[in-house]
Amino acid sequence: MTDRDDILKRLDEMQSVLQTHVTNQIVETYKLLTPPLDKKRLEILKNLHDIKQTTGLIARRLAHKGAPIRCVFLVHMAEAWNVLAPVYEAMRKSDDFKPIAITCPRAMPPDWQYAAEDDNHEELARLGVPHLRFNMNENEALDLLKTLAPDLLFRQQPWDKMIQGAFATMELSFTRLCYIPYGYMAVKRFFGDPKVPEGNAALHTDQYFHRACWRIFCETEMHLKIHAENGARRGENVVFAGYPKFDDLLKRGRAAPHWPIAAKDGKKRYRVIWAPHHSIGSDWLGFGTFMSTHRDMLDWAKRDGDTEFVLKPHPHLWGKITGSYKTMTQEQLDEWIAAWKALPNAALLESGDYGPLFAASDVMITDGISFLSEYQIFEKPLIYVDSGRNTGFNEAGAALVESANTVKTIAEARALTDKLRKGEPDPMKEAQKKTLQRIMPWPEKSAEKILDAIREGLKKEEDA
Repeated sequence: MTDRDDILKRLDEMQSVLQTHVTNQIVETYKLLTPPLDKKRLEILKNLHDIKQTTGLIARRLAHKGAPIRCVFLVHMAEAWNVLAPVYEAMRKSDDFKPIAITCPRAMPPDWQYAAEDDNHEELARLGVPHLRFNMNENEALDLLKTLAPDLLFRQQPWDKMIQGAFATMELSFTRLCYIPYGYMAVKRFFGDPKVPEGNAALHTDQYFHRACWRIFCETEMHLKIHAENGARRGENVVFAGYPKFDDLLKRGRAAPHWPIAAKDGKKRYRVIWAPHHSIGSDWLGFGTFMSTHRDMLDWAKRDGDTEFVLKPHPHLWGKITGSYKTMTQEQLDEWIAAWKALPNAALLESGDYGPLFAASDVMITDGISFLSEYQIFEKPLIYVDSGRNTGFNEAGAALVESANTVKTIAEARALTDKLRKGEPDPMKEAQKKTLQRIMPWPEKSAEKILDAIREGLKKEEDA
């Protein structure tokens, strides 16, 4: 037995003794936790939390030294898998990583009931991603997760409310928590009400989740600056690695461009994507313009047979229209959608990969947020409809608007589209090139940069 093997054996023995001791402590502590939670019992809870945190830190130091790096991807939102997919695939192809994908339920407004594990499972199965399923009691699932002893764990969102309590931030201290933002952080304020003290920066950089992360892999140098200025850890756990979602969108889009409207008479017509956002009120983000633009868009599609239109609404738009804001009845909305779908040059696309749609199109008209970045990476003209009431952009978002064609009305969007269709160049072409250099500095290399940062971080811990 080598000295190293002897040391590892002793560490394993120490860990076993510690775990037995802590288990006994937790059992004794829970015996005391009977209502009401007076000051003494609250102190006991705090001590229990401290024990769990300390045990987690020790477990992280002892796990899998010299073995492939075990990394769990906890998937409660399969529609955002494309953020993690390049990292998962890069790990799968690397000898020093062992990636494990796991599907679990999520909670969403308005009822906040945990569900959709089946949907997450079916989507990963469709994509051909091998995975485990946490379609069981959440505490049993947490026990199984701990048995896997991951060195790292990627969670998809910072919102503890959207994932089962067993996988809340404080329950994951036994591993190194990692995060890649599920969307390109572009807005300045998350709430429309100026009286709300915290803007978008704190919500996306300084929740308890962000503070607990071992590593956060951010999109651009602009985002690194935002983390450094707004996070309690001042960005020391943040790595600028680029945005792997961009790489996935381009890869899938260019591999199989698809336009859902069949060509007529063998003639390709000009292709427009219309992507309205769901924030149609003024109490939140305030970007959505559907209520002021849907009639004009329908009229345009009716009158312009030489242009094809694909409506790609935000997944929450219809629910906001008939539910949260009640700006239309369900009958009125159904009538409008039926009129749109009845047109020979119009289609509605509500789900599925949209990279192929972007690759097959000629221009996008949007009032949204994510698509301001995601569409521009395809190097096509983007028309941004400014609602005039949104919460504003941070530095990273302002860079996107600088290379978009900003309009106030559909009439303006239509006039510009007519010029582009006739062959006039995109007025923002050169500005877009500069923007792409800022938001996508390392095309197709973000995943490898993330893996390199993980290797470097773990080696520093081993050498400490």
